Amino acid sequence: MFNRWSNSMNKVRISFKNKVLIPTIIIFILSIFVISANNYKSLELSVITETNSVLNIFTNEILMHVNQLDMILETTENALNDQNMAIARAVAHILNQEGADTSTKTLQDLCRTLGLLEINIADAEGLVIYSNFDEYLGFDYKSSEHTQKYMALANGTMTELQEKPRKSMSDAESIDLFCHYTGIARKGGGFIQIGCDAKALLQLQDEINIEMIIEETTLGESGYGVVLLDGVIRAHPDRSMFGRNVSDDEWYESVNAGAGFAWIDIDGVRYYAGYKNSAGYTVIGMIPEAEYLKEIKQAFINTVLFIVVALIVMIIVIYAIMGRLLKPVKNVTESLGKIAEGDFTARIEGDYNDEFALIKDAVNDMAMSISSHLNDKLQAERQAHEAELAKLDLWTKVHYDALTNIFNRRYLDEHLGRIMKSLSRMGGTISVLMADIDCFKQFNDTYGHSVGDECLKAVANALNDSAKREDDFVARYGGEEFVIVLPNTNEKGARMIAARMLENIRKRNMPHEKNDVANCVTVSIGVTSSKTEHTHNEEDYIQRADEALYKSKQGGRDRYTFESLTRMAT
Repeated sequence: MFNRWSNSMNKVRISFKNKVLIPTIIIFILSIFVISANNYKSLELSVITETNSVLNIFTNEILMHVNQLDMILETTENALNDQNMAIARAVAHILNQEGADTSTKTLQDLCRTLGLLEINIADAEGLVIYSNFDEYLGFDYKSSEHTQKYMALANGTMTELQEKPRKSMSDAESIDLFCHYTGIARKGGGFIQIGCDAKALLQLQDEINIEMIIEETTLGESGYGVVLLDGVIRAHPDRSMFGRNVSDDEWYESVNAGAGFAWIDIDGVRYYAGYKNSAGYTVIGMIPEAEYLKEIKQAFINTVLFIVVALIVMIIVIYAIMGRLLKPVKNVTESLGKIAEGDFTARIEGDYNDEFALIKDAVNDMAMSISSHLNDKLQAERQAHEAELAKLDLWTKVHYDALTNIFNRRYLDEHLGRIMKSLSRMGGTISVLMADIDCFKQFNDTYGHSVGDECLKAVANALNDSAKREDDFVARYGGEEFVIVLPNTNEKGARMIAARMLENIRKRNMPHEKNDVANCVTVSIGVTSSKTEHTHNEEDYIQRADEALYKSKQGGRDRYTFESLTRMAT
């Protein structure tokens, strides 16, 4: 069928050239020859000289303003850095004093007093132990992309650290600004990091804006200017263009070196441009081709009549030819349009001679072939999709607890061993927690099993919300017991998360009048942590966490107990 379609189209192509394209090409060649015969070069030389002068004045003026702006911004940023470093030293002096209060409220008050956005205090291991935002507690700076410099600050190798303005790490809606981060080494190891409001730089950029200068500088009747920094638009009469990266655009290559003049095409419009480059900035003054050529257009007046006559003749010829071709072309086009829109039942109807009979047969054969192929493909894709859904549903049923919608005992048994093997190769640390609902049998006896099920769901959600990192997971171990696995978390981090879990359960305030320690639902937690080694196995961690849980129960419930894995029970 392909050979038949190819032969048919070759015949159509030859016929179309003979009837339409060749006469059209001849007429346009004659028109272009007459236009070129005018004194184009002499007129263009005069226009180029005048235009170059205008563009040269424009680019010099804009480049001068750009350099002034950079100087002001650099001075302002240096002053801001000095101010923030002085504030950081003052904060460090206050917080390094003996007995200094480092509670969240104190840090929040200190932020408000000094106009800061954030204060984070990390220990010598890079772990955040105090912060004015609770969600930062337990954050490990060793997992940051800037680990090396943070740890140099934490161990005292580096005493001070300044960073460029960047977005705040906080998710709080009230902190939607840019921050300037400054760090000071802390006595005894660790560091204090502050986040300062850097919006003054942004405001300065808005107040000293290059686009106003461009708007006030005229370039003929319809020309305009553009300022780029390393290929990114900084100023443009059309504000929607701000921030657009044009470094890969073909026209940018023409103006990205030195100074001079060039013809460039932007979004289908041709411009005559003068450009200058300095310190990463590219300043371009552009005049549309239509305005550039307006003086030359006078030279075309003498040939307009010829062009009009040529066009009239061409239209008459094409009209005569198309009168014969239009009807079958319309039918073919409509059918192809339906096929393009996905209606592969469409067919070309009617009796045709010559080329259109071949086209009709080829298109109809093509539509039938595509329809058959798509039906087969859709059927195969539907079957594959149904198989994937069935596979996913089976995996979910096998690895998730149906009641609490968290991982089940089977997932824990399969996944914990793999995690430990991976961490042992890297010398990583893992913490395992076991939680048990206090007096749950009495809860079920008092409120009934349906309410007990809702209690299990709520506790599972609270535990899951407390383990926030991507690799952390919570599994239902059995009955009212849960196991929490925290890869890359040391003892301090595990203790923080265990305390957070106890608090989150209490905040739920679920009534439990038969609880020995409170009038609401509480949990007891056992915690163990260790650097993974090939001699350890998952049962060691579960057993040790269970022993620590037992001590929490014996110690009065509603608490956590830590037991190191290295002190295995006899």
